Amino acid sequence: MKKALALVSSHYVGIDLPAVSEGYVLPDDEEEAQEEVQKLSDAAEATGDALATFFDAEVELSPISVQDPGQAGQ
Repeated sequence: MKKALALVSSHYVGIDLPAVSEGYVLPDDEEEAQEEVQKLSDAAEATGDALATFFDAEVELSPISVQDPGQAGQ
């Protein structure tokens, strides 16, 4: 989280990091607050999916070769 806030602050001059770090401001009404939390959750999920797609294309993993323990050292 600290790295993410450092990155954000490098792009937005004058950002109030203490205010950003305090959390969410939700309505007093419980139903409205739950709706807002759901909206925030959906927005975070969509962004996470988009980032995962971007990084999946960038990461190439090569298969790991596994030796039979009985053949080690031969």
